[in-house]
Amino acid sequence: MHLGMLEAHLDAASVMDTTLATDTEPATALEKSGLTPRDYQLALFHQALRSNSIVMLETGTGKTLVAVMLIEWFAQRAAAGSGRRKVRVFLNNTVALVHQQARVIGDNTAQTVHAYVGAMGLDEWDETAWTRTWARADVLVMTHQVLLNALRSGHARISDIDLLVFDEAHHARGSHPYMLIMREFYDHCAPNDRPHIFGMTASPLNAHQSAQASVHHLQASLDASMCTVDLTADQSSRSKQIAGSDQAAGPSAVCYEYALPPAFAPTPLTTALEAACGSAKVVVRGLRTAPVILALLGPFGVDQMWLYYLRQWHRAAALRPAPSRNAVASALPDATAADDPLLDIAYLKSALELARAHCGALLDAVSDNEQMLATETVVHPVPQLRALGLHRRPWADVRAQLSPQVNRLLGILLQWRDRPTELRGIVFVGRRITVVLLAYVVTLIAEFDFVRADVLLGAALKQSGSIDRPIRSGSVRTANQLTLADFADGRLNLVFATQVAEEGVDIQPCNLVIRFDMPKTATSMIQSRGRARMPGSQFIVMVPQVDPELKQSLDVPASAAPLASEEVLSAMDADASELIVPESQVTGESQTLPEHQGSYTDYLRLVRLEDCLRDWCRAEALVNPTTTTDSTNIIVSSGPAHQEYGRMHYNLRIDDSPSTELEEMWVEQGDKQGRIYTIVSTQARITYMSAVPTVHSYVQHLPQDQLCKLQPIFDFEQVAQPKQPTVSQTKKTKKAKIPTHNALFRCTITLPSNAAVRRVAGPLMPNKRLAKQAAAYRAAKKLHQLGAIDDNLSPIADPEDEADQAANKDTNAKPTEPNAKPASRKVKGARSSTDTYDIAVAPAFVQPKALTQPDMESGEMAAKYSPRTWHLYLLSLHHPSTDSPSQIVFASAHRMPADISVPLFVNQFNAAIEPRDTSATIFRPKYLGSQ
Repeated sequence: MHLGMLEAHLDAASVMDTTLATDTEPATALEKSGLTPRDYQLALFHQALRSNSIVMLETGTGKTLVAVMLIEWFAQRAAAGSGRRKVRVFLNNTVALVHQQARVIGDNTAQTVHAYVGAMGLDEWDETAWTRTWARADVLVMTHQVLLNALRSGHARISDIDLLVFDEAHHARGSHPYMLIMREFYDHCAPNDRPHIFGMTASPLNAHQSAQASVHHLQASLDASMCTVDLTADQSSRSKQIAGSDQAAGPSAVCYEYALPPAFAPTPLTTALEAACGSAKVVVRGLRTAPVILALLGPFGVDQMWLYYLRQWHRAAALRPAPSRNAVASALPDATAADDPLLDIAYLKSALELARAHCGALLDAVSDNEQMLATETVVHPVPQLRALGLHRRPWADVRAQLSPQVNRLLGILLQWRDRPTELRGIVFVGRRITVVLLAYVVTLIAEFDFVRADVLLGAALKQSGSIDRPIRSGSVRTANQLTLADFADGRLNLVFATQVAEEGVDIQPCNLVIRFDMPKTATSMIQSRGRARMPGSQFIVMVPQVDPELKQSLDVPASAAPLASEEVLSAMDADASELIVPESQVTGESQTLPEHQGSYTDYLRLVRLEDCLRDWCRAEALVNPTTTTDSTNIIVSSGPAHQEYGRMHYNLRIDDSPSTELEEMWVEQGDKQGRIYTIVSTQARITYMSAVPTVHSYVQHLPQDQLCKLQPIFDFEQVAQPKQPTVSQTKKTKKAKIPTHNALFRCTITLPSNAAVRRVAGPLMPNKRLAKQAAAYRAAKKLHQLGAIDDNLSPIADPEDEADQAANKDTNAKPTEPNAKPASRKVKGARSSTDTYDIAVAPAFVQPKALTQPDMESGEMAAKYSPRTWHLYLLSLHHPSTDSPSQIVFASAHRMPADISVPLFVNQFNAAIEPRDTSATIFRPKYLGSQ
């Protein structure tokens, strides 16, 4: 690299910047990598040193390199200084990005870089572990939630950070952790102790705001100025500088139309599964998804969906513990509950038989059989798809069973058949299940044997219950890493991906990017287009067929991708000119389009929004022209002061003064983030946004076993809005009216019976979300005041329980190490879950204790109370070690379904069985009546 050039630039930066300049002689940044920053990167680096900045550049143009130069500059300044030690923090949205960016920073700087993600058990770290971590590293790369949790618990201080980098900064909106870090901690830090802010984004555009409002909102959120390379300069020369070659700038873009799908009839396999296994969870889920897949992919895609679901279902059943023989003999004949594990197995067996009858060997085709390696000229790296490829069929045989959209996609891919070694493509798809099914479809068609495809999926939320997993075995993260490695090495030439591949993921440059589903936002379109960075690349957007009359009347922007010509489309459809969909596969109804699919007009709207951003850049260049010493024009926003503008227009603030209930509601109207409860000793903070996870964390540490998972219960009460409520701020000021709402809500939190506090009622709020947050805020404060959570908001361990653990602890264990996760502990102040319950007598069931009016008004009802009506059930338990059954009567506050089945784990208490039997025995209680 040009070391002297970069030294000069760094020296110049230290002179220009009066805030950050030191007497340090800066060493050359990036000396490990040998990378040479380009002129526009150096210009943006200088601007980022002058003030908080958000760099806006398209994907692949080197934003991260600017961040690396900043990190190295701040590290050199810190090493030369004598003040309090500070670190640099680089925030990312995903775990994959954390490891990727940590690797990039470590390879291109001389700093010690550590990566941190939630899976490392960071929530269990104590003050010592965090202090040791802070002292060992120069740069901390972590997910945004890790830093937010550390700040909230008081284990980290924002004043100990000198540079805070936000990757994909456009996410800083609403209740995103980026926004919460800025509002809860940055705004409340003394100006001289605040970290320097640097953000990176490909586009700041928001679907619900204009281009100017999107830019101003993002600037206010991060207290930074937007800057970018001058978009009014000559496009070709600027792009040559960015690309470092003489190739033309940017991919060639085109829109391919496809016909509307016919109203396909449900497939025979769908009908058979609904009739035979319609109550099974997997089948119920598939029946909900099938109509969407039918319109998107056609009948062939729906059958592949069922095969995929059945494979996942079979895998889950194989990992499930086997039920006891008693349960098989007694419960299966009359079982009707869908949650019954035995009935689930019976459903699975029936579903597999139906699938084999309709689809033959395809169901069992995804086994890793090495015999198939000899049949392939180019071995597919994914064993499951390699096995599926042995069952390829001609396109003509299945074309009528595929939707017009899928056939158009196949027509586009077929253009690469004569040059398969050149193909490097990504197909962006909206749904996870559609991603997997498209990979199956392409693999199963003979004409596409030159395509070696795999999938990239994001991590599904746990509460979603998704079984849409990658095709490869293992976790989503491991499968994605293998897919990216195979794509980089050329073993794969096509990847079907969700939006996870749009931003940040280290994907090798492609020459083909296809939007199978319309992008939802302009940012999504810009980021996916940025993946096509190879010379001669293509960016293709698939759109539903446009009505000829509408096509003539549309005002198409000059920057929009043109529609593919009729000659091109006709050539693709030449083989299908005589294609007729069998009458048995259609319902005879009109053509349909899935509701979530976009249209050509939606695409034009995104293009116009991007044009508005370009217009804003041109206007800013005229108002605030900036030219660096390298004659590189950059654009810096000349908008109003960011924090004041944010407070005026977006309520970007947190107020901690109101105390009364009416004032609390009024504050929530003006401030969506809520109040702050600060613990002076550690600076840990409880806010409306952090209170709910704090309460959940406390409950998770209460004594419980594997059969009882404790959770807080949130109950909501709706009340009428009082007429014209007012808040008297002072005696001399006017009364401020609270915004009126049709109804108000109060949330009451019920904690488990062994918690330090049982019930907490929140204030009236205008919606359920705020009511839940306010109630959790009160509950978290009370838990701290009672000593149930410590000054770092962690549940306090019972000293007696800790002494027991110390007596039995392995002497080789090191629980103080950051990666060592302590064992489950009993929380101080928690009532025991096993030995402190009184034995209930009959009168207690018949005559429940009445709640007093003070109990109701205080918001904390008595921990012991009984409903007025009990429903009684009889259980006959036949333990394997006894000859005669035992009978137990249990009471329920609510009437249970008639077909209820209860799994009990009685076999594990039989000492004669080794190893311990933890399988469930299914019992059916007999209803005795109510009392």
